[in-house]
Amino acid sequence: MATNSNRSPLLSLPNELIITISSYVSPDDIVNLSVACKQLHACTIDTLKLHREYHEKYRVCHDRQPLNIPTLLRTVLSDPLVAWHVRALESWGVRPEWKDWRSWSLSHGYHNVNSHRDDEPTDEEYKNWPEPYEDHSGLDETFFSSDELVQYEKTMRDQYCLQDVEVEEWMKRMKAGNDEPLRTMLISCAPWIQKAMFVAYPSWDGIVLQEKHPLTFMCLAIHRIAETPNPVWPLGFQSLTYVAPNNISAVMRHPHEAYYANPFEIVPLFQLPNIKTLSFTLLGYNGNDEEDIYDIEPRSSSVQHLHFHVVDLPWETLRKMINASKTLKTFTGTRKKELVGFLAENYGDSLEWLFECDNAFELQRFPALKRIDSLRLPYFFEDKDCVSKMTNFFTENLPPTIEYITFTTAHISPGEIYSFRTRKAALTGQRDLLLAIVNLINNPRFGALKEICLFNACGSLPSSAPEDEDIPMYQWDEELVSELTAKGVKLHLPGVESWCMSWEKHYKIHPTKFDVLETDPTRERGYG
Repeated sequence: MATNSNRSPLLSLPNELIITISSYVSPDDIVNLSVACKQLHACTIDTLKLHREYHEKYRVCHDRQPLNIPTLLRTVLSDPLVAWHVRALESWGVRPEWKDWRSWSLSHGYHNVNSHRDDEPTDEEYKNWPEPYEDHSGLDETFFSSDELVQYEKTMRDQYCLQDVEVEEWMKRMKAGNDEPLRTMLISCAPWIQKAMFVAYPSWDGIVLQEKHPLTFMCLAIHRIAETPNPVWPLGFQSLTYVAPNNISAVMRHPHEAYYANPFEIVPLFQLPNIKTLSFTLLGYNGNDEEDIYDIEPRSSSVQHLHFHVVDLPWETLRKMINASKTLKTFTGTRKKELVGFLAENYGDSLEWLFECDNAFELQRFPALKRIDSLRLPYFFEDKDCVSKMTNFFTENLPPTIEYITFTTAHISPGEIYSFRTRKAALTGQRDLLLAIVNLINNPRFGALKEICLFNACGSLPSSAPEDEDIPMYQWDEELVSELTAKGVKLHLPGVESWCMSWEKHYKIHPTKFDVLETDPTRERGYG
């Protein structure tokens, strides 16, 4: 509480001026002002209420309806309070011309991943869809005021450092209805935005939009700024830490008839000054990998987490993308025989999360590793000393920093998955595996372990034979399970016992590798 002897100079200002100032500072600063004294609290309470309202309304925005982005951009440019609360953008597709300014239709490319349907939605599903269909395809360049066009051109030239011919080209496209620059401008002027996700195109637009990916303008702007001698980054580009190109939705976008990005078209994303996570889906497959639209310098990017899913990249291209990172902590996704060795040699000291490793001895080269999502078990199940061999396998290869492990089936030989001959043998193998894990947990070197998944660890189980008909498929030793859980280790075990998981629950714990779209209405309405 301020006193007469230590009154802040701020309190000598008229209340009206304090209220005006509070409209231009960050929400954190306003909270600090509000708790300083009663006078400042009275001056800022209305602004705080607006911030609370705007946080709920604008935190995650999307462009499924054609006027969403231009309307929000106008609001952000005219009301600085709103700009603070745009934290994430989920883009459902670019509209190249005015004729495309309509809602993305549920009826095109409908795909329900739960029911494996490719048919048209029912009338009831249309009725329950949370948004009205909008068609603004009759608009033209008069949608923009002359002042707006001047401001947009100035932004392209002064903030994005575009060349004159590029400014002219993109202003021409925008006047023709291309909404891509508006999306980039919204991102760049939102000072606290952290996440941008771009949904793959629908099947019905797949051919039409194949050459018009949604990051063309944004990547050009990023690249032009980055290549200046002393880059001055817009606030939104500074705050952006997570970008996911070509994400997949369960509805309105079909996963295999979508736009596939050329990896070198999206390389500028690595140049964002504070980027931490890049999640790539549907990358490659288009045969243009040899055409370097943009290049990338080794060890030049702040990216720390790289995720690849459904990609088709030559090793040299993948190597370039990985090697752009100064300090890599996460790598998940694609398999290449050269990959683990390359990661160990270049990022062994920093990598904390690795998707897959067929050869466990390689893990010794990752002293900071905390998580591995697919570690193949050795072929020890038929050995008399299986438990001791398995225990040695764990203790000799796993780094002491490991916290999360997902084990996968042992291979007898390359491509040949181990299969138990009988269910009785399978139950013995399950017990041996648990005993080895208990030994691992009791080793003080591995006190960091928190979670182990064994859903896909026990090989191919035999179907019920006459001699097996009374033997369950899974029967985990309750005493061993209790010993592990008492040590604070969470187990993922298939089975019907109370300490086991259903397959449905297991899949929720290990969700799809696609990024979750917060603005996808199907998440809560059962479409996908």
